[in-house]
Amino acid sequence: MLSRPRDLPAKPVWAVLIALVLIASACENSTDRAGHGRVLTRLAPVSQLATNPSNYFGLAWLPNGKLVVNRDAPGKDVRAELWLLDPNTGEFAPIDLRTPSTCLKADYHAPITLPDGRLGVVLECSFKIKDRLPGVAMSLVTASLKSGLTRPLITDESWQQRTGGFAVAEDMTEALVALGDELCGTVALIDREGIQPLDVTVGGGGATWNLASYFGLVEEDDSCWAQGRAASPAWSPEAGAAFFASPQSAGVEGLMRVDVPWNLYLMKPLGTDLRLLIENVRYPHSLTWSPSGEWLLFVGQPRGQSLGAWLYSMRAQTLVRIADAGVGGFTWSREGDQAAAIEGVSATKPSPLSRLVILDLSRIDLGELNRPGFLGGSNP
Repeated sequence: MLSRPRDLPAKPVWAVLIALVLIASACENSTDRAGHGRVLTRLAPVSQLATNPSNYFGLAWLPNGKLVVNRDAPGKDVRAELWLLDPNTGEFAPIDLRTPSTCLKADYHAPITLPDGRLGVVLECSFKIKDRLPGVAMSLVTASLKSGLTRPLITDESWQQRTGGFAVAEDMTEALVALGDELCGTVALIDREGIQPLDVTVGGGGATWNLASYFGLVEEDDSCWAQGRAASPAWSPEAGAAFFASPQSAGVEGLMRVDVPWNLYLMKPLGTDLRLLIENVRYPHSLTWSPSGEWLLFVGQPRGQSLGAWLYSMRAQTLVRIADAGVGGFTWSREGDQAAAIEGVSATKPSPLSRLVILDLSRIDLGELNRPGFLGGSNP
């Protein structure tokens, strides 16, 4: 197994960033170009789902119309549990996944809907090492809602690095995973052999950085301050693999790294034909493709713009702000006309509260906004 220089939280990076947004308002805007085309505002109607506020940090919209919800498990032996929500009826019930025989306990997080419609999750398996504290192994698994059984996804191998979100190729032979946290992390490849460094060099903001160099951090006292950052992978069979990376972070130390901007990249096929889509986005998270592969949805602050939820049109190169700051963890409906999200309502420690909401994208006419040459203004 590959090692990491320090123990990292299992919660996804975006969950930490939402808490930071709730504590402090967005940083000052600038008037520079952000490296994209037109910028519009079309705020989508938001409705709250019938669940009580909790510490939610993951969502997956299944083909049957139900939502898999990841949340804290206060007072229980595990730290994260999965629930099943029917957004139409409000029925909300826990998903009972069995603990594998090799694990002392099992936490499941970062749920996604796989290309074949099944549920995929990250398994965090705690196991006993003789005469030592329990160890932790991370792996990707598929989960059956009926039997509660899990099976390895792509590979039988596991790794020690804390794993956030992941995205799976259409043929389900490869995946991209986010490793690390908001200060230090990268995007890596998962194939049949296990976790692999992704030999991709990104540039932007006057800096370059190779995503694979993160794997050189093997000693406990190694500092990652010399490294850039990468996170939030998303994969579309139509458009390719997208992710955020910040070569600008290399050489920046400590919490100052949080404020360093990122860039949005696209590569197709995997590892080649790298394109810089948007430069200088601060606090990005929750990157996800629309089902058609025409739109990228994310939270962040493009240069010269306000912090919020943004749609980026691959066809028209248009940025459309659809919601204010404080949302994340997006998952699209199968039809692509809605997105479920997690909206932060309190940053009180140790368990920040959030609620589940639906963004009604059908009300903002994505077809018109995606048309090349469209010259619309902001809505009143």
